[in-house]
Amino acid sequence: MQTVRLGRRIYHNIRNAMRYIISVHVPTAGMAFLPLLLGEPLLLFPVHVVFLEFVIDPACTLVYEAESTDKGAMRRPPRDPREPLFNLRMLAVSLVLGATMLAAVMAVYGWALRSGYPGGETRAIAFAAMVLSNLALILVTLGKPNAPLWWIACGALVALSVSIYVPAAATIFRFSALTPGQLALAVLAAIAGVAWYQAWKVFDRNQGAAVAAGHS
Repeated sequence: MQTVRLGRRIYHNIRNAMRYIISVHVPTAGMAFLPLLLGEPLLLFPVHVVFLEFVIDPACTLVYEAESTDKGAMRRPPRDPREPLFNLRMLAVSLVLGATMLAAVMAVYGWALRSGYPGGETRAIAFAAMVLSNLALILVTLGKPNAPLWWIACGALVALSVSIYVPAAATIFRFSALTPGQLALAVLAAIAGVAWYQAWKVFDRNQGAAVAAGHS
Protein backbone atom coordinates (compact mmCIF):
# COMPACT_ATOMS: atom_id res chain seq x y z
CA MET A 1 0.00 0.00 0.00
CA GLN A 2 2.80 2.41 0.90
CA THR A 3 4.52 1.64 -2.41
CA VAL A 4 1.35 2.48 -4.34
CA ARG A 5 0.91 5.70 -2.36
CA LEU A 6 4.52 6.71 -3.03
CA GLY A 7 4.16 5.93 -6.74
CA ARG A 8 1.04 8.06 -7.02
CA ARG A 9 2.74 10.90 -5.15
CA ILE A 10 5.78 10.83 -7.46
CA TYR A 11 3.59 10.71 -10.58
CA HIS A 12 1.44 13.59 -9.35
CA ASN A 13 4.45 15.72 -8.40
CA ILE A 14 6.22 15.17 -11.73
CA ARG A 15 3.08 16.22 -13.61
CA ASN A 16 2.76 19.37 -11.51
CA ALA A 17 6.42 20.23 -12.04
CA MET A 18 6.08 19.72 -15.81
CA ARG A 19 2.99 21.92 -15.90
CA TYR A 20 4.89 24.61 -14.02
CA ILE A 21 7.94 24.42 -16.31
CA ILE A 22 5.84 24.75 -19.46
CA SER A 23 3.65 27.55 -18.12
CA VAL A 24 6.38 29.68 -16.56
CA HIS A 25 8.47 29.85 -19.73
CA VAL A 26 5.62 31.24 -21.83
CA PRO A 27 5.68 34.73 -20.22
CA THR A 28 9.48 34.64 -20.03
CA ALA A 29 9.85 33.94 -23.74
CA GLY A 30 6.93 36.21 -24.62
CA MET A 31 8.25 39.23 -22.75
CA ALA A 32 11.68 38.70 -24.31
CA PHE A 33 10.30 38.90 -27.88
CA LEU A 34 6.92 40.68 -27.88
CA PRO A 35 8.23 44.16 -26.99
CA LEU A 36 10.69 43.91 -29.88
CA LEU A 37 8.01 42.69 -32.30
CA LEU A 38 5.74 45.56 -31.25
CA GLY A 39 8.49 48.15 -31.54
CA GLU A 40 8.60 48.79 -27.78
CA PRO A 41 11.70 49.09 -25.56
CA LEU A 42 13.45 45.84 -24.66
CA LEU A 43 12.23 44.57 -21.30
CA LEU A 44 14.43 41.60 -20.41
CA PHE A 45 18.22 41.59 -20.37
CA PRO A 46 20.41 38.59 -19.44
CA VAL A 47 20.51 39.61 -15.76
CA HIS A 48 16.71 39.47 -15.59
CA VAL A 49 16.59 36.00 -17.14
CA VAL A 50 19.23 34.78 -14.68
CA PHE A 51 17.13 36.17 -11.81
CA LEU A 52 14.04 34.32 -13.05
CA GLU A 53 15.96 31.06 -13.43
CA PHE A 54 17.18 31.35 -9.84
CA VAL A 55 13.51 31.11 -8.87
CA ILE A 56 12.43 28.54 -11.47
CA ASP A 57 15.22 25.97 -10.94
CA PRO A 58 14.90 25.63 -7.12
CA ALA A 59 11.12 25.46 -7.49
CA CYS A 60 11.42 22.49 -9.85
CA THR A 61 14.02 20.64 -7.80
CA LEU A 62 12.81 21.38 -4.26
CA VAL A 63 9.21 22.59 -4.06
CA TYR A 64 7.49 19.92 -6.17
CA GLU A 65 9.70 17.14 -4.83
CA ALA A 66 8.65 18.04 -1.28
CA GLU A 67 4.93 18.05 -2.04
CA SER A 68 3.07 15.56 0.15
CA THR A 69 0.58 12.96 -1.06
CA ASP A 70 -2.87 14.48 -1.56
CA LYS A 71 -5.72 13.14 0.56
CA GLY A 72 -7.61 11.63 -2.34
CA ALA A 73 -4.66 9.78 -3.85
CA MET A 74 -5.68 6.35 -2.60
CA ARG A 75 -9.35 6.85 -3.43
CA ARG A 76 -8.66 7.27 -7.13
CA PRO A 77 -8.88 4.19 -9.36
CA PRO A 78 -5.61 2.92 -10.83
CA ARG A 79 -4.59 4.82 -13.95
CA ASP A 80 -4.26 3.10 -17.28
CA PRO A 81 -0.60 1.97 -17.59
CA ARG A 82 -0.72 3.08 -21.23
CA GLU A 83 -1.60 6.64 -20.18
CA PRO A 84 1.35 8.93 -20.99
CA LEU A 85 2.85 11.15 -18.31
CA PHE A 86 2.53 14.06 -20.71
CA ASN A 87 -0.58 14.40 -22.90
CA LEU A 88 -2.20 16.99 -25.17
CA ARG A 89 -4.73 18.10 -22.55
CA MET A 90 -1.98 18.83 -20.03
CA LEU A 91 0.05 20.67 -22.68
CA ALA A 92 -2.96 22.75 -23.73
CA VAL A 93 -3.87 23.73 -20.16
CA SER A 94 -0.23 24.58 -19.37
CA LEU A 95 0.13 26.75 -22.48
CA VAL A 96 -3.15 28.56 -21.79
CA LEU A 97 -2.02 29.18 -18.21
CA GLY A 98 1.27 30.57 -19.45
CA ALA A 99 -0.56 32.69 -22.05
CA THR A 100 -2.83 34.29 -19.44
CA MET A 101 0.22 35.08 -17.32
CA LEU A 102 1.86 36.65 -20.36
CA ALA A 103 -1.27 38.68 -21.13
CA ALA A 104 -1.39 40.02 -17.56
CA VAL A 105 2.28 41.03 -17.55
CA MET A 106 2.03 42.52 -21.04
CA ALA A 107 -1.01 44.54 -19.95
CA VAL A 108 0.98 46.03 -17.06
CA TYR A 109 3.93 46.75 -19.33
CA GLY A 110 1.71 48.39 -21.95
CA TRP A 111 -0.11 50.44 -19.33
CA ALA A 112 3.19 51.71 -17.89
CA LEU A 113 4.43 52.68 -21.35
CA ARG A 114 1.20 54.49 -22.23
CA SER A 115 1.23 56.26 -18.87
CA GLY A 116 4.59 57.81 -19.76
CA TYR A 117 6.60 56.24 -16.96
CA PRO A 118 10.41 56.37 -17.37
CA GLY A 119 12.10 53.25 -18.68
CA GLY A 120 13.38 52.20 -15.25
CA GLU A 121 9.93 52.28 -13.67
CA THR A 122 8.30 50.58 -16.65
CA ARG A 123 10.83 47.77 -16.59
CA ALA A 124 10.64 47.41 -12.79
CA ILE A 125 6.85 47.15 -12.64
CA ALA A 126 6.69 44.62 -15.50
CA PHE A 127 9.51 42.54 -14.03
CA ALA A 128 7.91 42.62 -10.58
CA ALA A 129 4.71 41.32 -12.17
CA MET A 130 6.70 38.50 -13.79
CA VAL A 131 8.38 37.44 -10.53
CA LEU A 132 5.13 37.62 -8.58
CA SER A 133 3.33 35.70 -11.36
CA ASN A 134 5.99 33.01 -11.04
CA LEU A 135 5.31 32.65 -7.31
CA ALA A 136 1.55 32.68 -7.87
CA LEU A 137 1.97 29.94 -10.48
CA ILE A 138 3.82 27.74 -7.99
CA LEU A 139 1.00 28.21 -5.48
CA VAL A 140 -1.78 27.22 -7.87
CA THR A 141 0.06 24.23 -9.34
CA LEU A 142 0.94 22.80 -5.94
CA GLY A 143 -1.52 20.69 -4.01
CA LYS A 144 -0.50 22.36 -0.75
CA PRO A 145 2.22 24.91 0.12
CA ASN A 146 5.33 23.46 1.78
CA ALA A 147 8.44 24.71 3.54
CA PRO A 148 10.69 24.93 0.44
CA LEU A 149 8.07 27.12 -1.24
CA TRP A 150 8.11 29.64 1.61
CA TRP A 151 11.92 29.74 1.60
CA ILE A 152 12.05 30.29 -2.15
CA ALA A 153 9.23 32.85 -2.06
CA CYS A 154 10.91 34.82 0.73
CA GLY A 155 14.25 34.71 -1.07
CA ALA A 156 12.69 35.85 -4.34
CA LEU A 157 10.81 38.72 -2.68
CA VAL A 158 13.91 39.90 -0.81
CA ALA A 159 16.00 39.72 -3.99
CA LEU A 160 13.30 41.57 -5.94
CA SER A 161 13.16 44.31 -3.29
CA VAL A 162 16.94 44.67 -3.36
CA SER A 163 17.00 44.88 -7.16
CA ILE A 164 14.40 47.66 -7.13
CA TYR A 165 15.24 49.70 -4.04
CA VAL A 166 19.00 49.34 -3.49
CA PRO A 167 20.59 51.84 -5.88
CA ALA A 168 23.65 49.74 -6.80
CA ALA A 169 21.49 46.72 -7.64
CA ALA A 170 18.86 48.83 -9.37
CA THR A 171 21.54 50.19 -11.69
CA ILE A 172 22.53 46.66 -12.71
CA PHE A 173 18.91 45.71 -13.36
CA ARG A 174 18.09 49.09 -14.98
CA PHE A 175 15.24 49.66 -12.52
CA SER A 176 13.82 52.70 -10.78
CA ALA A 177 12.06 52.56 -7.39
CA LEU A 178 8.34 51.80 -7.49
CA THR A 179 5.54 53.35 -5.48
CA PRO A 180 3.21 51.18 -3.33
CA GLY A 181 0.49 51.68 -5.94
CA GLN A 182 2.73 50.40 -8.72
CA LEU A 183 3.66 47.36 -6.65
CA ALA A 184 -0.01 46.72 -5.94
CA LEU A 185 -0.66 46.73 -9.69
CA ALA A 186 2.08 44.12 -10.18
CA VAL A 187 0.46 41.96 -7.48
CA LEU A 188 -2.96 42.26 -9.13
CA ALA A 189 -1.47 41.26 -12.49
CA ALA A 190 0.14 38.20 -10.92
CA ILE A 191 -3.16 37.12 -9.37
CA ALA A 192 -5.16 37.84 -12.52
CA GLY A 193 -2.86 35.70 -14.65
CA VAL A 194 -3.47 32.49 -12.67
CA ALA A 195 -6.84 33.02 -10.94
CA TRP A 196 -8.83 31.17 -13.60
CA TYR A 197 -6.69 28.05 -13.13
CA GLN A 198 -7.34 27.94 -9.40
CA ALA A 199 -11.08 28.30 -10.05
CA TRP A 200 -10.92 25.57 -12.70
CA LYS A 201 -9.11 23.22 -10.30
CA VAL A 202 -11.82 23.69 -7.66
CA PHE A 203 -14.57 23.11 -10.24
CA ASP A 204 -12.83 20.04 -11.66
CA ARG A 205 -12.31 18.58 -8.17
CA ASN A 206 -15.96 19.18 -7.24
CA GLN A 207 -17.11 17.56 -10.49
CA GLY A 208 -14.93 14.54 -9.80
CA ALA A 209 -16.30 14.24 -6.27
CA ALA A 210 -19.86 14.45 -7.57
CA VAL A 211 -19.23 11.70 -10.12
CA ALA A 212 -17.61 9.49 -7.49
CA ALA A 213 -20.57 10.04 -5.13
CA GLY A 214 -22.97 9.12 -7.91
CA HIS A 215 -21.22 5.77 -8.42
CA SER A 216 -21.05 4.96 -4.71
